[in-house]
Formats: sequence, structure tokens, C-alpha cells
Amino acid sequence: MTIVRHVCAITAVKSLPRAKSKLEKVLNSREREELVLCMLEDVVRALRYAITTVLVVSPDERVLEFAGRLGCEGIRDYGMGLNEAFRLGIKTAVSRRFDSVLLLPADLPLLRAWEVQKVLEMGTDEKFVVLSPTQRGGTGILYLRPPTVIPLRFEGESFNSHFHEALKAGIKPKVFQSTGTFLDLDEPEDIPRILLLADGTKTKDFLTGLSRGARQIAHQ
Repeated sequence: MTIVRHVCAITAVKSLPRAKSKLEKVLNSREREELVLCMLEDVVRALRYAITTVLVVSPDERVLEFAGRLGCEGIRDYGMGLNEAFRLGIKTAVSRRFDSVLLLPADLPLLRAWEVQKVLEMGTDEKFVVLSPTQRGGTGILYLRPPTVIPLRFEGESFNSHFHEALKAGIKPKVFQSTGTFLDLDEPEDIPRILLLADGTKTKDFLTGLSRGARQIAHQ
């Protein structure tokens, strides 16, 4: 697989005590925190096959230390939201002369290296926007050149917003669709689907090792 060095990948993670609050009915706070770190490791593993530089932006010291152990660079933000976190990562990438950035949330445990490679192969123009939808209308991957070619509209149903921002910038966006970029893990009902498809991931290892009560809920 070709390693791409002019692309900087950027992912962002909330403070661990605040992360994945929608799962609090099925996982306790410690379990949610561990799940976030497992998903981050799976995402980073997929990215590192094709991208040399991966930045992890977070206000959480534990996340930043974990990112360092994964071979990434941690960048501290101040919990001002996903768009601000990504903008901070982009600012760092631009200062280091990267001409494109690949942005993605850290809750895509099914992401595979071949999917990352396919997205990279779609970015061939001088200016481009490549993006992927998630199951609830969010953005799974946003690949941009130059890094500030469109405003960021993460949070909520952001896929359509990013798509229209590209059109406003005079760019015909390219859409990549795959299981790994589509199925994020945000709601309790996502867990059984992730378990079915996540063989070989840290996320599945963690979910299958949950307490008996949590396992029962996860497999419903």
C-alpha cells in the first residue's frame, strides 16, 4: 500500500468523562472511556497504513498520552467543540506545509486501511473535497485540498452542509461510501452491528469483554 506523505490526518476526541454520553444507559463511565480509546486505536491503525502524520486533538491529557503511544502527535485544545478542534489541527498542518488534510471523527471502529487508500486516490485535483456520509447524516471522512478550502460544519447532520459548502466554493465534491466510514458508534443500537462486523479490532475485543449485564444489552 502506498504511503502518502503530503497528507496530514486529523482526528478529534472529547474529554473522556464527556465522551459517548448517549451510551450511558448501557455502559458506565469507565467503560465508555475505555471504548473511546479502543475506537481511537482502531481508527489510527487504519490511517497509519497510508498516512505518515496523524494528529489527535483533545482537551484530555489521557487521550493525548495514549495518542503518543500510538505514534501520533497529540494537540491540546480546550473543549470548544469539534469544529474548533479540527480547525486547530488544520492550523498545525498548514504551519508544517501539508497541502491537504483528512479529517475524521474517532468513532469509526470499522474503518479499514483500504478505505483510507481509496479516499486518498479520489483526491487528484488541485482543489478538491472528498467526503463520506455516516448513518445519521454526519460526516465520516472529509478530505480537503487546500486544507481551508471550505468552512467546517461538523456536528449534527453535517454531510449535506459540507457538500453544499463545496458547491459554494465552486468545487464538485466527490462522495465515498463504505461500511467503515458509514457505521459510527454513537447510540446503544449501534453496538450489535459493530460487533457483527468488527472482527480483528480493539473495539470488538473490548465490547465482547464487557460485564455480563452490558453484554446482554449490547447483543439485543
